[in-house]
Amino acid sequence: MKKFSYLALGAAIMALGAGTITADSAFAQKRDKKAEAEAAAKAPKLSKPVQALLSQAQTAQAAGDHAGALNFLQQALAVPKATAEDKLWTYRLMVNSAQATKNNQLLGQSLEGAISTGMVSPQDEINFRTALRALALQANNYPAAIQQAQRLVQLSPNDAKLQLELGGIYQMAKQPREALATMNQAIATAKASGQPVPEDYYRNVAKLALDNKMTGEFSAATANWLAAYPTPQNWTTVLSLFQDGANFDDQGTLDLYRLMHAAGALNSEKDYFEYAEVANRRGFPGEAKMSLDEGLAKGKLSTSKPYTKELQALVNPKVARDRSSLAGLEGEAKRAANGRMALSTGDAYYGYGNFAKAVELYRLALQKGGVDAATVNLRLGAALARAGQKAEAQTALQAVQGGPRQQMAQYWLIWLGNRQA
Repeated sequence: MKKFSYLALGAAIMALGAGTITADSAFAQKRDKKAEAEAAAKAPKLSKPVQALLSQAQTAQAAGDHAGALNFLQQALAVPKATAEDKLWTYRLMVNSAQATKNNQLLGQSLEGAISTGMVSPQDEINFRTALRALALQANNYPAAIQQAQRLVQLSPNDAKLQLELGGIYQMAKQPREALATMNQAIATAKASGQPVPEDYYRNVAKLALDNKMTGEFSAATANWLAAYPTPQNWTTVLSLFQDGANFDDQGTLDLYRLMHAAGALNSEKDYFEYAEVANRRGFPGEAKMSLDEGLAKGKLSTSKPYTKELQALVNPKVARDRSSLAGLEGEAKRAANGRMALSTGDAYYGYGNFAKAVELYRLALQKGGVDAATVNLRLGAALARAGQKAEAQTALQAVQGGPRQQMAQYWLIWLGNRQA
């Protein structure tokens, strides 16, 4: 953050206006009686010695003699039995000289001094502490910045923006746990207000968790983000980051691309080509062809690219024979001693968009056993979700336990929750 912005901030909130502090300063211009009474009530009530010194200080400031002004102001602070109001106005004038001379140390001392008098209004305290927080950040004094930010949150406990800013300072101070807790509190406060929570709040929490390798927290943060803002672009961002951290094999990658496809999160050449490629490697030409065809139709893939044309040449001739073999494979799956054939046949049906048949085969795989239950329940839940069987899909997805597939199941549940009933 730039020095100028902090000084400008201080100037904006601390400007005292023109005029001289004298006993009759409130009556310098012609006013009606009501205006005179209001002005008199607002005029500072200063002891005579301090009033005289502050008047001289203002005269020196007007002449650009801030060294002389500060001399008078220091004398005013040293006056025996100076009142709290005497000190408040002395510090206020000191702020003017501090700003004019770009003396941030003096500015901070003056603001602290004004607060210490106990005479500042609640709004002035917020303004002064905002400036002190900015000064501390400029000096990279994070403990001081945190202290001021914490006090601002105490003064305005329903201000989610202040909580988010405190979280940002914790982050700069390399205190990610405190930052995460505070940013989540900002989201809770914003929700309690009944107003939509800005998307940046969710994005900041997710980024913080990702940057600090907080796997569980990242999962929770992205789940909250997608639940609130389930746009295709957000699905793409979150699932791509999830993929980077999960280090999936082909099986896991296929599961992830199925979710991306359902969520409308395939939006690049890489997405469509890799989905087709992994489906082909797993032996599902129908699903590979579907991804290639969609990518071409949406202009994300082009047959002018040799690798796309080569993959088409591998996939397309297999589809008719593969589809016609499914009935026979289904029979073999029913006779098999374990559920492995049922699982792979269910995957093939899923790739052709026959979700009802996929559900049937996935359930058979679970019944026969010998397969990874988390994998099968994830795919069963996905197939049920795509078939529009929301309650059954939720049950299957909630049964997925352990590892990154459990998180993927949570993402499916979010997608399902955002579907029309």
